[in-house]
Formats: sequence, C-alpha cells, structure tokens
Amino acid sequence: MSRLVIHIGLHKTGSTAIQNVLGNARNLLLQERIIYPSFEGEFYHHGLVNPWIALPKVYSFSDPAKAWKDLAELAKGDHTVIVSSEEFSRLQRSSINYKEVREMTRAFDEVTVVLVLRHQLQYIQSIYLEVSKNTNIGAFSPFLTKSVQSGYCTGLALDYGLVLNNLEQGFPPDAIRVLSYDVLNTSDTGFVRGFLDCLGIAPRRAAESLQSVKTNVSSDALAVWMASISRAPDVVSPEALKIWTHALKRQLGTHQQLIFTRSEADFICDRYAQANEAFACRVKDANPDFLMPLEIRSDKAIYREDITPEVWRKVRAVLQDASV
Repeated sequence: MSRLVIHIGLHKTGSTAIQNVLGNARNLLLQERIIYPSFEGEFYHHGLVNPWIALPKVYSFSDPAKAWKDLAELAKGDHTVIVSSEEFSRLQRSSINYKEVREMTRAFDEVTVVLVLRHQLQYIQSIYLEVSKNTNIGAFSPFLTKSVQSGYCTGLALDYGLVLNNLEQGFPPDAIRVLSYDVLNTSDTGFVRGFLDCLGIAPRRAAESLQSVKTNVSSDALAVWMASISRAPDVVSPEALKIWTHALKRQLGTHQQLIFTRSEADFICDRYAQANEAFACRVKDANPDFLMPLEIRSDKAIYREDITPEVWRKVRAVLQDASV
C-alpha cells in the first residue's frame, strides 16, 4: 500500500526542524520504506507550491511540474512518502488549489494532510520575529493592527478555519490530521518523533537520527523590538541582537517575553476564542485527541509596557559600554 503524507505547516510550528531532521535521515528512513524525497537536492519541498504561488528563487523548483510527476511515480510501491512545506498553508493573494493537489496525488492509496497549530498569541509574535530577521518592521502596534484588521499576518491566516476551508476543497475531513505544536514540543520522544508517532509512522533503525535539534528558533521578543526601534530603518544584525538580548536580560532576567501589551494580549485571546472553538469542533470527529493550543502566558511574563524609560536607559548604558 502506498501512503502520502503532506505536511503543510503552519509557519513557525517546527516545520524547519521536521524538514532538517527528515532530510538528514533520508537514507535510514528509506531502509524502512519511508521516503522523504529530494526533488532538486532540498530538505524542504516549497517548490511544490510553484504552480499556484510565486516564491523567491531560492525556494522555488526549476521544474515544479516534473517534481509533481516524480512524486506521483512514488505511488508505485509499498511505502510511505512524506513531503513538507509550510507554504502549502499560505492563503492571502494566492493559495493552493487543493482540488488539483488531490488529482495530482490520486495514484496513492492513502493521502493524509497534516497541519500543526499554535495559539495566535505565540503565532503572531513568532511571525513578527521571523520577518524582523530580514526587514526592520519597527513599532509592533501598527503591525498588529494591520494583521488583525486584515485577518492575515504577512499573508498567513489567523483564523485557522480559513486554512481548513481551503483544504476541504480537495480532501475529506477524515484525511486531514491536526496536531498541537505545544503537545509536540513537550513529547517524551522529541518533537520530530512525536510528529511521526501521531501519524502512525514509527521507524526503528532511524530512531536515534530523529532527535530534534532546535532550528530557526525565535529570538527574545522584546530585545528584537527594542533593537528594531532603535536601529530603524536598518535591519538588526545577529551580532547586535545578541548584545541587546544580553543587556535586556541583565535588567529583567530570563522570564518569558511577550511583545504585546497586556491589553493587546487579552484582545487577541478574546478575538480568536470563538474561531478556535469552532475549529476544534470541526476537526473533532477525525481528530478525537486534538486539543486546541492555549495561549502561553506565565505569571512572571514581561510585556511591552514593562519596558519603562528606566529600563531603556539602563539597557542603552550597557550598549554604550559594548560600543553598539
């Protein structure tokens, strides 16, 4: 029997870790009839979305049609094939036509689409931090306001029901597997093995090679925000960010950092509570063990309004000593 697993993200939910670990373990996985294909030498499969979504050249395939044809050829065998790209979940401006995806993968005996979710509070913050690596967004409030008003954060839907709507254009509910990022992150077997366990994929020979190494980890939120404000319009370099992070931790310790104000965080939680409840109800029958991720806010969390003028002054004093 041939099985295809299409992992579609979301963004900032461990996709890079999954792709790197599976890519590095390709040969061992192959010995256990698990194929993580390489179409053009990549660890990720972003180029599969090229028929519908234009991506930067570095993420694109030179011949996406051939990649899809090669994928269909893998249906001729008794094995499991896994492809992974968070770009499959992108919606704004253009999106995947899942009716076409279903037709292009019909040769497989079974197709499972898997979606990993985290709460919007952490999701929005992680997206801001990711974008800040290459663009100085500056102030957070306008970024948040635009995201909430449009319903999309840099093209990524904040109401996960919209992603589900698009998926169900091509796949029945029982073909869609939904996992919690928080559950995977605390799995006894590690993130990637926990991901595979949830899909009923349990490689033995490759087990040790599937230990997750944290990749593409978000930086301290308030350090990124402070550095971005201070150095606008320039992008903050990784070296400079390390010094900002150190300087801020000297003042506020290592507590959880939230780039929101307390009122903004409350608003986001209230805003998406009903949509999240509706989503959980929709996927319950096919995913009876799924629990919608909750917002993660420790009692000692530091919020944006905790960065007082005095904190700014002390952090800048440390930076001056470091000649930043």
